[in-house]
Amino acid sequence: MAEMAITVLALAAILAGIGCLYLGAPRQLVLARPLPARASRGWGLTLLLAAWLSWCGIWHPITALFAVLTLAMALAVAFPVLAVAVRRERG
Repeated sequence: MAEMAITVLALAAILAGIGCLYLGAPRQLVLARPLPARASRGWGLTLLLAAWLSWCGIWHPITALFAVLTLAMALAVAFPVLAVAVRRERG
């Protein structure tokens, strides 16, 4: 039961971390102005590190690292695609 909670929290941290990194990018398509770059990078990397550290408690550290990187890469591709889709939907 505790492993499931750790996994859900790590997934949420990865989602929030990549969200911070995307929203701080100068060419993001969601906000009128991007978030401050230094703060969004700091929070994004901190959240990704927190996800990795939480998974290190239940998995081998290398397994946790590759899981975090795989999900981060998938979300880094999905965020811009979803932003374009939402922007087209709004008109």
